[in-house]
Amino acid sequence: MEKDTAPGFPITECDIGIFAKQGVLFIRFAFLSHSMQALEEADPGRRYVLTPKQAQQVVDGIQQALRALGSAGPQSPSGERH
Repeated sequence: MEKDTAPGFPITECDIGIFAKQGVLFIRFAFLSHSMQALEEADPGRRYVLTPKQAQQVVDGIQQALRALGSAGPQSPSGERH
């Protein structure tokens, strides 16, 4: 799936933890919602809860995307910059 034309929200912080009693983990991404937003004004994001199986699917997807980026070679990002 090509996502180069979709708007993105730069991540400023990532918080990962577990809820051991429930057997799940959570991930939260703080992010910038517009190009002129200061880092200290980043949206704290929401906690997303995943089962171990879902978390492994996320890890696998990120690794696959990283391999694809590595084989594509260096590219300059398009669009606005901070």
